Amino acid sequence: MNILLDAMGGDNAPDANIKGAIKAITQIKADVTLIGKEEIIRAKVKEFTGKEIEEISERLKIKNATETIEMEDQPTVAIKHKKDSSMVVGFKMLKNGEGDVFISAGNSGALLAGATLLVGRIKGIDRPALAGILPAYKSQLLLIDSGSNTNCKPINLLQFAQMSTIYLRNTFGIEYPAIGLLNIGTEETKGNELVKESYKLLKENLNTQINNYIDFSQIILKENERITEIKVDFGKVNVDFKSKISPHMIVKTDSDIKDKSIVANTAEVFAEYKGYKLHNKDEHKTEIYMQELNLKKLPRTGK
Repeated sequence: MNILLDAMGGDNAPDANIKGAIKAITQIKADVTLIGKEEIIRAKVKEFTGKEIEEISERLKIKNATETIEMEDQPTVAIKHKKDSSMVVGFKMLKNGEGDVFISAGNSGALLAGATLLVGRIKGIDRPALAGILPAYKSQLLLIDSGSNTNCKPINLLQFAQMSTIYLRNTFGIEYPAIGLLNIGTEETKGNELVKESYKLLKENLNTQINNYIDFSQIILKENERITEIKVDFGKVNVDFKSKISPHMIVKTDSDIKDKSIVANTAEVFAEYKGYKLHNKDEHKTEIYMQELNLKKLPRTGK
């Protein structure tokens, strides 16, 4: 992997960017290409390490770019006219396959304009978005969009949710991330027209098997507090709900549970169809194993 780094972009550039690259090269196996004014980059590397860049690592490289997009520059104008800026050069390298990812802490408007105009959007995605990782309890919380779009349509929020799901699954291993819509309340009728229409669109288009894994394992409980019953109201669903949607619930057992303990599970489903009241009850037991098992096939209720 080759990481393309805008050495000149950011409030503390180029010092912070170059120091970060020097540190990163000792911790990761990827190549890092610093993009910017070569004479400045070489001088800074010598100042920080006492060595020439070639002496540090063959994986740390320089790509000369004679211009810099400043924070005060108009994004689209800067991308079109500063063709030899570190940001434009980085995007062109990414587009041409000379790198796997381009990173910049510079002008965010120019970053988004360049990503759209020079690299291009993914098919089916109308707008790029900024996503920030926020601290959360025992998980990762991704806030999107966090600053790139002033006005959005419901379809944009749906696409942001789809991109976030893919990102969290592939980057953090969260197979079934929960998707939420930031609003002033939890009721469907709350919020402005954008939020209400977006909620409807999300509900309709994310109603797939992947997005019906309901995770209760992150609920914060007080000491000695336990959950013994969970009730979920799915509302009005299609007749093929079970086979197509296949809802699952994810829970966690007590941390102090003993090896080979037996957990009894009871699931009851109540429904109404064409005036008929339906009731189904399923009971099964799960044996808890505290060590890895060499089983070719796990029991029905898992491990």
